[in-house]
Parts: sequence; C-alpha cells; structure tokens
Amino acid sequence: VLKNIFIKSSKDLVEGKRFSLSLVKNGFNYDKSFIQALSLAEETSEVSEILKNLSELYKENSSSKIEIFLSLLEPTLMLIVGAIIGLIVTAMLLPIFSMNIINV
Repeated sequence: VLKNIFIKSSKDLVEGKRFSLSLVKNGFNYDKSFIQALSLAEETSEVSEILKNLSELYKENSSSKIEIFLSLLEPTLMLIVGAIIGLIVTAMLLPIFSMNIINV
C-alpha cells in the first residue's frame, strides 16, 4: 500500500507538484509530523538533510521499541521452555511411578 502511494506521489513530483501535498492527496496518513517536516524541507530546499534526520529519528524509535519487545519476550520464552521441559519430565516420571505402585 505504501509503495503504491509513493509511486503515485513520485509521478506527481515529476509533474512539478509538491511531494508533501501529493502524499496527502494519495492517502498517506501514517504520520502528520513526517508530512509537516517534508513540507518544511521543500520550502527551505533541504529535503535530503531533513529526510536524513527523519530516518535517524524513526530508526531510534524502532530500535527502542524492538529492544523493549525483546526484553519482554525473553522471560516469556524462558517460561515456555521451562513448561515444556516440565511436561517432558512429568511424562517420563509418571509411568515409572505408576509401575512402582503396581509392583508394591
């Protein structure tokens, strides 16, 4: 979906329209601050610098979210592995105990 929006917007850009307005017109509603920063960059002719700053900002945000997700995922996976090992041990010991009770 995003690829199609950017392709349509790039065609409008070739025709001489502003990229930020073209993104809004084609339905890019992901982040209003991105559109505002892009509009400001077009007015000041510093598009590459602003896009570089935006990419660093989004990279930091995504890496921090991934770090939080992984810090929550690790204990969950440890609990799941512990439960699986507990089930295996229980499945192995139950027949042994049931044979021991029958023989007594």
